[in-house]
Amino acid sequence: MIAQSVREEFDFILEEDKKLPKEEQTVFRLRPLTQRATNEIEDILGQNSDKGGFPVGTVNYKLLRAGLIGWTNMGGVDAGIKDQVFEHCIPDRMMLRLTTVQRTQLSNAIWGTTNVSDDDAKN
Repeated sequence: MIAQSVREEFDFILEEDKKLPKEEQTVFRLRPLTQRATNEIEDILGQNSDKGGFPVGTVNYKLLRAGLIGWTNMGGVDAGIKDQVFEHCIPDRMMLRLTTVQRTQLSNAIWGTTNVSDDDAKN
């Protein structure tokens, strides 16, 4: 197994943007979660598993706050926010620019990179 550093940032392109020419695609900059942030998400998921579900919005919000560190080439917005790098975490006012589907795709990418499968952990 090769462990991934929480400092290893990666690019992510939304499904809807993959259909666009490369120069029109927004590239999101993501990072895996720290162990502390992972524990917080796992606690939320564990608390709600007995109730038959979990608060998707809360989990996605926490994932984005911890793992979304910026973007480049966001179209349809003021020139001042076309390219963004967040010092600590994405501000709420910026998160509002993302649709529910977009937030979910980004959250899934962050969570999927953070979690190592049992099979991978054995290697």
